[in-house]
Amino acid sequence: MTTNHTERRQKPRYPVSVGFLEIGDRTLKVENVSEEGVGFYTDETMPFPEGEVHLGFLVLQHLNDQFEIPISFTIRRRVESYVGALITYQDEQHRARVLDFIKVSSA
Repeated sequence: MTTNHTERRQKPRYPVSVGFLEIGDRTLKVENVSEEGVGFYTDETMPFPEGEVHLGFLVLQHLNDQFEIPISFTIRRRVESYVGALITYQDEQHRARVLDFIKVSSA
């Protein structure tokens, strides 16, 4: 399947070795994260159409640290099982925590 899309990412994204999204009772593996977005994989049971908004937790782990950050996210694109979403933080401290995680895990 050929999909044409425009990259909407405005901030650099970083691979995440241990991270996931918790949405209700579902856990989805996070592929990458940036200051303003998250990329993750899903399956056919969760269609995630563009523009849809969800509430959940972004869970990031590095060594012995684990961060559970409440977020809402808006689906920006879906290519097969990969989903890219824009993050809206519940608190600005959460954005700072994600940035700290990115700095530590990409060093």
